[in-house]
Amino acid sequence: MQLSVLKTRVAALLELATKGQTSLPNANQVLEGTLTVVRAAYGDGENRLANIRSSAEAYFKQDPSADYAIIHCMQVCGGVLANLKEEIDAGLLDSLEARVTGDVLSDLVKLARTALEEAGDGARNVGAVLTAAAYEDTLRRLLRKAAIADKEKLADVITSLKDAGFLVGPEVGVAQSHLNFRNRALHAQWDALDRTVINTVLAFVEQLLLKHFA
Repeated sequence: MQLSVLKTRVAALLELATKGQTSLPNANQVLEGTLTVVRAAYGDGENRLANIRSSAEAYFKQDPSADYAIIHCMQVCGGVLANLKEEIDAGLLDSLEARVTGDVLSDLVKLARTALEEAGDGARNVGAVLTAAAYEDTLRRLLRKAAIADKEKLADVITSLKDAGFLVGPEVGVAQSHLNFRNRALHAQWDALDRTVINTVLAFVEQLLLKHFA
């Protein structure tokens, strides 16, 4: 879930939790919605989600339709949602999202380097494909971070990142110069690839990760 969509959904649920009618359907909607946005924000942490559900449903076993049970559920969810809203507004979720993205892409780079440490054309080819994937995925995730709609052509992605100021100076030319490598690697044109070029692309990807997703 994109951060802007998450923020809008949290605001709507918080409004319903604090100002909506204290009915059982509303309470269920708020609770399930709260669990959904918490999962989207922090991942599928079973303990966190179970604790929220347990706290919110503390009085439902006594009388599911009782006002005090419904109000308690709304209050628990309202507190969770208010905290999540504050963390989004403070930019904490931006940092979390960037770190997760960085970790995923860094793992892809590590796999590419591991493949390239082995001798032979087969290892080189695997490393080339992984590097091409890391290169493209990094640029497209950077476009998402810039809140720009995705583009079909990678060349247009680079242009959009340049216009948005996410690629500056020599980065633009370097990103464009690697387009041919990406096309050759993903279309299995192995004879047109060499380890020096692959390592150059990997270094560029790592530079972008450190700058934008560290």
